[in-house]
Amino acid sequence: MQFLPTGLDRLANSLLYQATNLLDKMKAARLIDHALLAPDLTDQQLHNGLTLARQAGCYTACVHVVDVAAACRVLAGSKTGVCAVVGFPLGRQTTCLKALEAVEAFKNGATELDMVLHLGYLKSKRFQALQADIQTVVEATPAPLKVILETGYLTPAEITAACQIALAAGAKYVKTSTGFGPGGATVADVQLMRKTVGNRCGVKAAGGIATLKNLLQMVQAGADRIGTSRTKTILEELQC
Repeated sequence: MQFLPTGLDRLANSLLYQATNLLDKMKAARLIDHALLAPDLTDQQLHNGLTLARQAGCYTACVHVVDVAAACRVLAGSKTGVCAVVGFPLGRQTTCLKALEAVEAFKNGATELDMVLHLGYLKSKRFQALQADIQTVVEATPAPLKVILETGYLTPAEITAACQIALAAGAKYVKTSTGFGPGGATVADVQLMRKTVGNRCGVKAAGGIATLKNLLQMVQAGADRIGTSRTKTILEELQC
């Protein structure tokens, strides 16, 4: 396994090696929500991705609401749950529609929900409206809700505010990105999110996590869940 490019110091290599060994023992796949969210995903690609998530033992497969029933059929009897995205990918649906989407996903078997927050409310400092939007979806089902901040659009102050509002609304996780915005997860953003929420909720890093090195960096920064469509590549690196 190649840990870091030639030229970086031995200490960095050693730390990454230790982290990799630790991650291997923790069963890396259980950190991963395997993302199956491409707009042009075919039925066969969806089935193949779900089969991969099941065989790898990912924590969940993350799918659109329309694909929840199919995901539940493929994943039935496994330890891999089904995560459905709500208000995806822009977050500008009405609160009622988001709640209805959440209810349909839960009724069809989703075990977790990832909801995109309303960036317009955040940018306009309509914090009460933003909290009410999130809280309505939190209360719509018993499924744990992750709130996607889409950090590529946000300043550090806005990331902090969004985390605080998501916590107040009852979210179980805050998440960096949809993977369809202007930027994905960064170490700095994950560190800030973890600093803001402490141990009061989880942090999910998603967007651009394509290698084992990326995954390790996010875990070390404070993420306890990883969203990626590159699960196969990452897990194959651990087997090298």
